[in-house]
Amino acid sequence: MIDLKWLKKIDSKVIKSKSKNFIGFEVELQEMKNLIRLLRNDKEGLSEQCEFFDISGKILLHGDPGTGKPSLAFKLADDLLESEEEIESYYLPVEKIITSELGKTTANINEAFDEVLQLAGNRFVIIILDEIDRFTVDRTDKHELSELKRMFNQVLDFLDSLDNKSNFVLIGITNIKNSFDEAFLRRFTIVKEITVADILLKRFIEKCNKLLKVTMTVDDIDNLIENYSIKTCGQVKQLYRSLLLKKDYSEWFNIKAEDIKEGVML
Repeated sequence: MIDLKWLKKIDSKVIKSKSKNFIGFEVELQEMKNLIRLLRNDKEGLSEQCEFFDISGKILLHGDPGTGKPSLAFKLADDLLESEEEIESYYLPVEKIITSELGKTTANINEAFDEVLQLAGNRFVIIILDEIDRFTVDRTDKHELSELKRMFNQVLDFLDSLDNKSNFVLIGITNIKNSFDEAFLRRFTIVKEITVADILLKRFIEKCNKLLKVTMTVDDIDNLIENYSIKTCGQVKQLYRSLLLKKDYSEWFNIKAEDIKEGVML
């Protein structure tokens, strides 16, 4: 039994709860599943090809807030719980690792990465690392603290140590990408910008309406997206939440399409 100080195991109930209403991103999900199944299995003699094409268990999901990046990671974990055996998921809390105490952050990172490697020695694991951008710095900035640069170099060294034989997948999540060091980005096998297309927004609004037994035409949904300049599923939830909490819960199933169209401006 490994004594975990930094990694937090994600309970299957939490995974299912956070992914049960997730929709879309089928292509991205399939690509990540293909990678994990490749790494989990014997690779059928494909190690040379994986090494040549820099294929290893490093995934970076980036995009605007509210586009569903953590939910996508949880959906992946949920699908693998159903289809694959002996896969465990863990969360690595960046906010606890990075500290203002000089020299402590680098020590924390070493301990956390050691835990990852110990776990992966016994089973295949998925590590979800939200706000991975907090590990990055501009190495060319003369004013950047040397402690932070050492931290960043440790992260790069750790990523370099992972190959197609590593027994885990690291999923980094960030709202920021443009400020990343290119050397950092190159170390990931899959780098995906998570954006929400109109078709996905429409499907999400339809799901919201189904939960509330609201009937809304295709034109109504199109106008809702345009009128409120909706770009993310998070904004859809905000709109519906604002409307719901202005009513007594006993009235929720009496809401009409007109109520939503005339709801609270975002």
